[in-house]
Amino acid sequence: MPRKAAKVWLSEKQLGVLQELSRSRTEPMCVVQRASIVIFAFEGRWNQEIATQVGLNPLQVGTWRQRESLFLWEFHAPRRLREAPVRYHSHWEVLTDAPRPGSSGKMTAEQVAQIIALACEKPKLSGRLITRWTLDELRDEAIQWKIVPTISRAQIGHYTSGGLE
Repeated sequence: MPRKAAKVWLSEKQLGVLQELSRSRTEPMCVVQRASIVIFAFEGRWNQEIATQVGLNPLQVGTWRQRESLFLWEFHAPRRLREAPVRYHSHWEVLTDAPRPGSSGKMTAEQVAQIIALACEKPKLSGRLITRWTLDELRDEAIQWKIVPTISRAQIGHYTSGGLE
């Protein structure tokens, strides 16, 4: 038998903001999804039912249902935001991901600049028999030129904005 789900309390103003966000076609999908989760939880639906509706798993729904900042949002928001029209409310603080620990970058600014400069050069200048850089070719070239001892294909894509294949 499922456990009792945490009750979500919302003010009329919070509910209005969340309803507007849940219907938005311009907000990021994660914000729309999370606004919908909170609304469904406020309506008293179970996590499994909400998960099916929004395309997540019940644990993810439970995380947002219990997010403490949702309950404190209206009270801690600056007065100008609490009294402003719905579109000016700062929903990002509440509906975006919490900060996560992570390591600082291992690449120096100089290394990143060299990789970007390399990506801007024509591959023929490096003796490559290709007309456009691929992520694999660019990675191999950065290692060959000893810009970095090793780098992943994904990291090369990150630095070159994924504009390569």
